[in-house]
Amino acid sequence: MSKARTSGTHYYRGAYADCVRAYDVAASLDFGDPGCVAATGESQRGGLSIAAAALEPRLAAHAPDSAFLCNFERPVQISTSGPYLEIEAYLRRWPEKEEQVFATLSYFDGMNLATLIKAPGFWSVGASDDVCPPSTTMAAFNHGGGEKEVRLYRFCYHEVPETHELAKMRRLADRLG
Repeated sequence: MSKARTSGTHYYRGAYADCVRAYDVAASLDFGDPGCVAATGESQRGGLSIAAAALEPRLAAHAPDSAFLCNFERPVQISTSGPYLEIEAYLRRWPEKEEQVFATLSYFDGMNLATLIKAPGFWSVGASDDVCPPSTTMAAFNHGGGEKEVRLYRFCYHEVPETHELAKMRRLADRLG
């Protein structure tokens, strides 16, 4: 893989910096406890929670659901709906840029970032997800550091059941004290 150079023009560079900055804001609140900040979200927010946990070691926990932004090459090959189709459409028009595209995306890939995670994680995956295929989130989970658990929901698409949301909130409450 060739090396790509990131610049200030990449949207996710700014988004990931905002995730780190969000910790500083949450930790600075008068009613906040800097040791009790977690990142969670579904889809793009799930991918951002992975980035936050990877790039902000002071986070106490993370809980991504059906995470977007993971293992980019795989969903471009198999997704039938959702945002990865935009990359496929771009590469249909400019196939000669494939190596450059994936080299650049590797800097923003949750699978690569997950290796930096130290905070405990409580992940979820919809086994029938056609937007963010389960193999993509699982790639990030498998590369991830820290204590972690994943729940696979066999009949879910790009969502999690309400019971998972409740379990996640209980898990985060226990972790954050």
